Amino acid sequence: LRLRVITESRAYRHPFYGRLRYALTIPSLIDLVSFLPFFLEVLIQGIDGPFLHRGSSRVLPNLEPLRALRIVRILKTRKASQAVKVLHGVLSHNSEVLLVALVLCGGLLLLQSTMLYYFRPPAGGSYDEGDFESIPAAMYSSVLMITTLQAPTGHYPWYTKVLISLNALTSVAMLAI
Repeated sequence: LRLRVITESRAYRHPFYGRLRYALTIPSLIDLVSFLPFFLEVLIQGIDGPFLHRGSSRVLPNLEPLRALRIVRILKTRKASQAVKVLHGVLSHNSEVLLVALVLCGGLLLLQSTMLYYFRPPAGGSYDEGDFESIPAAMYSSVLMITTLQAPTGHYPWYTKVLISLNALTSVAMLAI
């Protein structure tokens, strides 16, 4: 509807180019992203719905997670847009510091996961052997330990316990960065 009546505004007076210029503005694109998933879902169900027979093995895609894109409407509010501008300013002003912190955290994570892989406990213990079977698996376990989502369980040898403790201590340092 806005696209239809936007030619009433002086800035968008031309019937075609005015509408095109308005359609490419940020508020218009935010509207498009917020309501397009609904119409996409209706369109797909409208096209495939009548042609599906009972007992058909064809499954329509589930587009309900795309409905979460409606939250982008928040960006149109004045306070949220000012907050996004402030966040952009802070991120651009501190980009070098944040990049160094990201590189340090990535390097530390790689070092920790490599050490956990090479000093993994011997097979046959009372722990999940999949936690340390490869460096990426050890990296996943290390990320879980860093974020305190999951601590390793089971009986580990002393050297693995030392590495896990160092992992916990360095995660506090990463958080401080």
